[in-house]
Amino acid sequence: MTDNTPAETRAHPETRARPENLALHDALLRHQDALRDTARDLDDAAAGTRPTLSALTVGTVLKHVTGMQGRWVRVALAAPDPAPREDPALRDAEFVWGVDDHLETVLRDFDDVSAQVLDAVLALDPDSPGTDRHGNACTVRWVWFHVLEELTRHAGHADILREALDGTVATGSPAAHAR
Repeated sequence: MTDNTPAETRAHPETRARPENLALHDALLRHQDALRDTARDLDDAAAGTRPTLSALTVGTVLKHVTGMQGRWVRVALAAPDPAPREDPALRDAEFVWGVDDHLETVLRDFDDVSAQVLDAVLALDPDSPGTDRHGNACTVRWVWFHVLEELTRHAGHADILREALDGTVATGSPAAHAR
């Protein structure tokens, strides 16, 4: 389900979560919104256009981050047990923008997984032990910081891709500020 509620309204839902959970929730939400903003006003063709030498597009970054968040939220929810293994072909498909890909669907999937992450962040104890995707011991806190790290990196990458595509930066203003 797509949630078009402004970020500032979603940032502090009624909850009994600990302050750390709220801080993680807010940080993740900010970066989810920043990444989503890079696709604002794009059509399917533009979302799949490679404006730089990078193999990625705004659309494939969104697909990849959707998959990444989904994999890691499954790790957190499965804790302390390992999460089920995923078919590597699914991960490979994240990096391809095909004729059947539609930005509206990609954004809906991104919003759904992002909401699952935010709900889990508020619900789970960060100190809970877990097992990362490689079988190593970790905490749920480590999972959230890893997701935050990935979101930050990919939101920046998508922002660069969008600016190269049409001069728009994540804040929505043209990047053609005379310097």
